[in-house]
Amino acid sequence: MKRAMIFLLAWLPGIALSAEVRLPGGTAIVLTTTSSINSDTSAVGETVTATVTTAVVIDGVTVIASGAQATGTVNRKEDSGMIGQSGKLTVEFTSVLAVDGTSVPIVATKTIEAKDEVAGTVVVSTLLCPLALLNEGDAAILPAGTQIRAISIGDVTING
Repeated sequence: MKRAMIFLLAWLPGIALSAEVRLPGGTAIVLTTTSSINSDTSAVGETVTATVTTAVVIDGVTVIASGAQATGTVNRKEDSGMIGQSGKLTVEFTSVLAVDGTSVPIVATKTIEAKDEVAGTVVVSTLLCPLALLNEGDAAILPAGTQIRAISIGDVTING
């Protein structure tokens, strides 16, 4: 009987930890990119990842842990090109994992555009040398460690 009571007391805290918690839509979630993304080397549709920077806690219960993985895709890109044309890149994150493995829908979009050098390249090529038209613009780069603010979409129930 004594063993049964000890087992029951040890088991009860586990019940409290598995309480359902509602993560409201519109909850802010800060992400940090895990690797660099380059407009000249990435492809539209390519999967990209980030991690949660700060845990999301609702009523004292962590529902999304710091370090949880968020996934998204490259949904627009333009390579840098001749005549100083800059690269462009848009990444959209669409989900993050909660502590119970639930995929939480989010929206987070980051667009990067490298500095455009078209005007300077055309002026230099006109005044000095037509070979300046071969000047290639810079790639758009989203560096690893970039913070992006995400927002949860709709209410989600999580077993905390």
